[in-house]
Amino acid sequence: MKHKLILLSGLLVAQLVLAAGLAWRADPLAPARQARALAPGLDTADRLEISDGEGHTAVVQKGAKGWRLANHFDAPASPHKVQQALDALAAVRLDQPVATTEAAARRFEVAKDKFARHLVVKKGDEILLDLYLGRSAGVGRAHVRLAGEAAIHQARLGEWDFPAKPGRWLDQTLLQAEARKPKKVRLGTLVLHKEGEGEKARWRADGLAAGESLDQDGLKKLLDALAGVQVDDVLGIRPDPAWGLDHPERSIEIEGEKGHVTWTIGHPEGADHRVLKSSAHPWYFRLEGWNAKPLLDATERSALVKGAAAAEKKSDVSEKAPPGGTATTVSSKEKTSHTADGDSQSQ
Repeated sequence: MKHKLILLSGLLVAQLVLAAGLAWRADPLAPARQARALAPGLDTADRLEISDGEGHTAVVQKGAKGWRLANHFDAPASPHKVQQALDALAAVRLDQPVATTEAAARRFEVAKDKFARHLVVKKGDEILLDLYLGRSAGVGRAHVRLAGEAAIHQARLGEWDFPAKPGRWLDQTLLQAEARKPKKVRLGTLVLHKEGEGEKARWRADGLAAGESLDQDGLKKLLDALAGVQVDDVLGIRPDPAWGLDHPERSIEIEGEKGHVTWTIGHPEGADHRVLKSSAHPWYFRLEGWNAKPLLDATERSALVKGAAAAEKKSDVSEKAPPGGTATTVSSKEKTSHTADGDSQSQ
């Protein structure tokens, strides 16, 4: 009797195992339930193409000079933004699909003709990933579908992490290296010189009138504004008279670690934004009004100079410069040189 019970128990276990195996083989979605990587080899990618279905496309290409905006004046792309996007894609694991029909693909906006983003990642001519990114599936999640597959999945991705407008991939900190550790800054007739290094460093101002002195708080704000400048987009590589650069709002000359550079800032008539041209680059950059304000405020003469004549001299820095040059108007007042220690000398 005991022997029969053992035999029957063995047969029952075998039947259960066989039934489970047959059920798994009969389920067409079973292989997809095994979590798999979105795409292998993304760390070798050298090109990203991102479209949004509304006519915007960003093409980010890696070359000898790093990541560039191939369809946006070959401007530098932010390596951090690109790496962040590739890391996000590499971290995705696809498990059980949530749908497989064409109707669902359109509803979740991952269809070939209706999508939030279409991402193509390449290595040379080889396509490493062809993905449709669709509607949000919750906080930090979106629906996705691999091109050529019917299965629709949810993944920890967001369309805002993959902008289709090229300017969103721009290296906005591009100009900061030019203004790092400046030794000399010229703003119209006001010239600031750094003397010494470390704790012994002092700043001297040339172009002050009698009774004027260098405002140390204003100097700090100026150095912070120069070092923190960020551009918002690239407008092109050829000048446009409408940008106001022939009669600039500011002309800032900087001598720093990267040598001598001039920033010319124009104010297009009737616009809030500004246009900045660096002599070190071929591009004309756009600065939104709110973004340009700290730099414009910090380069006002009245923000850098204190004393009886400072108010009268406010226009010196912002005075219109001739095409290709800087303002050279000199006040009839006596010019002095002033150091951070408060000593003034007649020139």
